[in-house]
Amino acid sequence: MVADMTAVGSRSSPLLAGAALTGLAAVTLSAGAFLLIGPTAGTSQCSPSTAASIALGPAGTGRTVGATEYGGAGDPSSGDVGSSGVNLMAEPDSYAELGGYTFATADAMGTLPYGTPLRITWRRHSVIAYKRDIGLGGGPVDGYPRVIDLWWELAGRLRIPYEHGEWSGPVRVA
Repeated sequence: MVADMTAVGSRSSPLLAGAALTGLAAVTLSAGAFLLIGPTAGTSQCSPSTAASIALGPAGTGRTVGATEYGGAGDPSSGDVGSSGVNLMAEPDSYAELGGYTFATADAMGTLPYGTPLRITWRRHSVIAYKRDIGLGGGPVDGYPRVIDLWWELAGRLRIPYEHGEWSGPVRVA
């Protein structure tokens, strides 16, 4: 059973206080189809080979939110290193929670702890991704609050067309 994320983004929500993490762990554990295989060494930003190491699963449920893509050879505003110092090329199953300059202030989904797994669904596909970055965010995306950035290889694995760091659209998170 996947927890409903209708309270995501609400600062007063107890969802992220323990029940959410328990629910996220349950989602991760119950989704046996989501086996993440370690990244491939020696990749470059022009070679999306590590994206294949992110296992696709069937569409999931959750709250619809606005998302954007970042990174890749066509995105001059983004490098390969996340705010935490992690090499995102080596950890392509990464997302950024938006809303602030630091991990303590990026609160668009309730200030998720570093490494929090989320099931992210776009159309008929979903993946498990981990918070390894943060960002400021921006205006709404298709009428939904923009709360998450998807690393370009993660977005590619979801079969979101690469638009040089400019894709935006709704996704579901749980």
